[in-house]
Amino acid sequence: MLEPLQRSSTDILNMLREETESIRSEQGESVRFHALNNICYKMESFRRDLENLINAEKSEILPEEFGLGSKKNVKLGGGSFGVVYKSNYKGTSVAVKVMNDTKDENNRDKELNYLKVLRHDNIIGFRGCGMYQSKRFIVLEYIKENLYLFTKNYSSDDGEGLSAFMAWGISKQLANVMNYLHSRPMTHGDLKPDNILVDRSTVNPRIKLCDFGLACRKDEYTADKSEGHVRYKKKG
Repeated sequence: MLEPLQRSSTDILNMLREETESIRSEQGESVRFHALNNICYKMESFRRDLENLINAEKSEILPEEFGLGSKKNVKLGGGSFGVVYKSNYKGTSVAVKVMNDTKDENNRDKELNYLKVLRHDNIIGFRGCGMYQSKRFIVLEYIKENLYLFTKNYSSDDGEGLSAFMAWGISKQLANVMNYLHSRPMTHGDLKPDNILVDRSTVNPRIKLCDFGLACRKDEYTADKSEGHVRYKKKG
């Protein structure tokens, strides 16, 4: 569960060692300032991650609180990972992702561990988690449309499709959230329109990145055939 934080703390220690070496080698003031600035950034990021994790540990939810398994929950989809339902929790619509039962707890909980610490306006909101019939479930913010459906169905007031300005806004949001992930440093591993949700409740549509089942540290990533959707894999 603490793996992302353990890796972050290792990064900070390595940076401290590098800064010590730079001072010993009498490098310029600007170099030392840049190294110290990076350390401060990493420390603040680590502090936020730890705070998010502590808050997430208080978010254990009982399946009875939204009737998981009852007819009032609507199945949204499913796959090798498990099944996603639309449900209601404390008067608010939520998406409940019930993971398939597996003996590999590290792989099963990988997505959960990332969702517990990642906080960004363009990442799906984490609401809580729990166990249901020996299966792990994750409660997430509910958003109806993904980017594929949004661009397909969108119609502006003048009857035209998606404007260049709106396309630019969506692209900018996507660039921002990917920059946030890469700065940690990690990779999403399965970026495609189906995994980019679009929230229309705001004046300007806001994207929300979801499905972190294939996410990993950059130094752990390998372009394996099993990762990501074949349509979006790099060819050659």
